[in-house]
Amino acid sequence: RVHLAAGRPAEAWQATRTVDRLVGPGPSFVQYALEAVAGIPEVCLALLELEGHGGVHPAELRAAAAAGVRRLRRYARTFPMARPRALICLGWSRWLDGRQGAARRAWARAVREAERLRMPYELARAHHELGRHLAAGERSPLGLDRAGHLERALAGFQAAGCGADRRRVQALAASSGQQAARARG
Repeated sequence: RVHLAAGRPAEAWQATRTVDRLVGPGPSFVQYALEAVAGIPEVCLALLELEGHGGVHPAELRAAAAAGVRRLRRYARTFPMARPRALICLGWSRWLDGRQGAARRAWARAVREAERLRMPYELARAHHELGRHLAAGERSPLGLDRAGHLERALAGFQAAGCGADRRRVQALAASSGQQAARARG
């Protein structure tokens, strides 16, 4: 993810392939492996959203993302703290597959799991995903509109001191506000 944030998609893909080999195909029974297990599908899904897919063939990215989401969901069955992240990745994957309703339901479940487990960062991430994928006037399965989810994501990232995430949500909220103003215009 560091490579992606620095605008180096090719290096992000190579690092993901290395982590995938290190993690291996079998289930992980170590609780501290969450970031490695979750990082694989997260990077693949982010690359699928990039124009040109970071130079990686989309079919290869989809296969790696699907395998990574399956592995993360298995991991989450053993370690509950991974459940919100697994649902976030599942929703992202469903969205990219064109299954918007299933994606929103997965993200709503991620919100509920993060609340139940008292995981504020994962809660903010789930609200961010719902907010960035709702169109103007749409409501999520939780009854909130885009602005409501983005406000909750922003507050969560602010409280957690996550500056980069906060700035990303602020930029998205600002662009949403500008689009809404043009539509009213």
